[in-house]
Amino acid sequence: MELKYDLEYFMAIEGLDDAVIGTASTSLDEKEVLAYDFEKAVQILANLNWTKDQVEAWLDNSMSKDSDGSYPIFIYRDDNVRKQLKEQRATKRTLN
Repeated sequence: MELKYDLEYFMAIEGLDDAVIGTASTSLDEKEVLAYDFEKAVQILANLNWTKDQVEAWLDNSMSKDSDGSYPIFIYRDDNVRKQLKEQRATKRTLN
């Protein structure tokens, strides 16, 4: 089933549409925001001669620390996190 979204609801970053991977809920009020693939965003901006450090600095400066929760988020894909989680859970009980 394909979901339909009211795109006027989301705060988007101009030029990074191809880096959108979906939506995410980031707060207790379950407000949805756009989720961007960080590495894809870096690739897009690298084509404009940005370095990864410049992208990270731009993100730090452009995302308000006093946000009402409507700013997009960036997902850092890291298979190592999954591996570490599996290793840790092999010896501990988890909540289901």
